[in-house]
Amino acid sequence: MSTSALSGGMPVQVDTAHYQAATYEQRERLYSYVEQVSLVSELGGQSVIEVGCGSQVVTELLRMRGIDVTTVDFDASLKPDVVCGVENILLPDAHADIALCCQVLEHLPFSELTKCTNELLRVCRTHAVISIPDARPHFGFTFMRGIYRYAPKHVGIEWHPLRPAQAHTFDGQHHWELGKKETPLRAVLAAFNASSGSVTKHFRHALFPYHTFFVIKKVR
Repeated sequence: MSTSALSGGMPVQVDTAHYQAATYEQRERLYSYVEQVSLVSELGGQSVIEVGCGSQVVTELLRMRGIDVTTVDFDASLKPDVVCGVENILLPDAHADIALCCQVLEHLPFSELTKCTNELLRVCRTHAVISIPDARPHFGFTFMRGIYRYAPKHVGIEWHPLRPAQAHTFDGQHHWELGKKETPLRAVLAAFNASSGSVTKHFRHALFPYHTFFVIKKVR
């Protein structure tokens, strides 16, 4: 882990080499990338602020669709367009249609979630798209449908065991995760809805259930 400090004196939690490792771009993570691009397209975004550009695969996929992308990251070694943290994005109000921030907000304390969401909504015109790591139990299966055309269909099932959710322990990267004892779904939704936006859609990715997505509409 890098200990070099950027804005606010906070250390960079994830070393650049982490994104370059052969084990990083697993098939499941690619499902999440495609979902990010699909959500931006569904919302009609022609311009995107991508906060937390990581390996920049999503950046390139968006640009291949003709979408204008401004990358933002805390880590200058990733060479983003703007070097800053999500809690203070150095861009003007309504800079782009969509603010995209996936697998980032868990790197800050949960108490900062509403503040960071407000900042994402400030720099976008219509929506923020956010994903969070999800620690809740999940079961899924895939089946084939159709006689002449076999189209795989994945079904995910949530279940809630009688045992209480586990408390979260900071691992050097994640301050919290959805579904842990301190941060159930209702607490996450409440934090998002306390911002200047409203959650219009949230779902767990069937093929990569560790990622849960939230679409937040800017309302004020």
